[in-house]
Amino acid sequence: MYDSINLVRLETNEDCIIDEISFLEIHNDTIFVLDKLERSILLFDLSGNFINKISVLGSGPQEYKDITSISIDDNYVYIYDNSLDKVLKYTHNGDFVSSHRLKFFCQKVMPLDDGDMLCYGRGMHNAHLPSIIDYSLWKCDSTYSRIS
Repeated sequence: MYDSINLVRLETNEDCIIDEISFLEIHNDTIFVLDKLERSILLFDLSGNFINKISVLGSGPQEYKDITSISIDDNYVYIYDNSLDKVLKYTHNGDFVSSHRLKFFCQKVMPLDDGDMLCYGRGMHNAHLPSIIDYSLWKCDSTYSRIS
């Protein structure tokens, strides 16, 4: 199944102690780790050295309460917060870029090359999209104002 397996020991210090890994992705030589309990995203290089941490808890426009899911592209980290019904976009350095409230329930957002987003959700009635009860995928623009 696999040709090789590499063990990468992640750096631990007071800035990057991990409680519970609920998501891990390697993108462009960076390891992204979602710590669900700490509600933060930690970035490491492929040698396991700590690079940065995204942790902006709160209810303000640049903040999130909980991380339902994350998506990563070459430039940004997208955080979906179901409790606040919004998607936040940060640079890989942790700088805030934008925040958009959603008018519908979804479980995952994924950036597309054209700047739009693909949203996924299932098994929940949605008052804002009454014709879609057991929906699966839909596409919306980067401001979530147009849905197709």
